[in-house]
Amino acid sequence: MSQLHMMRSHLRDLPELELPAGVIARAGTPADAVAVGRVIGLAFDDPSWTDEKVLGELLANADVDETIVLEENGVIIATASAKTLTDRPHVGYVHYVATDPGQARRRLGHRATLAVLHTFVRLGKTEAILDTDDFRRPAIRVYRDLGFVPDMSKEGHPELWATVDAEMESRP
Repeated sequence: MSQLHMMRSHLRDLPELELPAGVIARAGTPADAVAVGRVIGLAFDDPSWTDEKVLGELLANADVDETIVLEENGVIIATASAKTLTDRPHVGYVHYVATDPGQARRRLGHRATLAVLHTFVRLGKTEAILDTDDFRRPAIRVYRDLGFVPDMSKEGHPELWATVDAEMESRP
């Protein structure tokens, strides 16, 4: 497993955020910590996402500008966070995109990521970056669909991306 870095060199011309009927996008609050932890824990198969961890990493973290939650009938079904990098304040970092696996095929990861990109625009960011695992093919497809491109500047990444691309082409 390797981390891949992706970037979007501008935030112009973002598509509008369209949500399924009954789904709302809003800023998460500390009161959402348990529900956000549940979604992230399910999405990443990681039970360590307690409410304390969610507060420390996301909802009460000064480096995280906003955690977006997608909610349906009062239940949080997806999340993504907008983080500022202290050394690059004009760049937004897409952080912890997660969807409840029971909500598959609804494009909620795409929608949560797009909501974060719109948050960056509102905050005056001009670019966006993210990191993802090389085995997260659906996420990589989402990020490419939203205009992110691979960062080839890291050693070994051109070869790694060639492998990822070949595998993605062979599996629609």
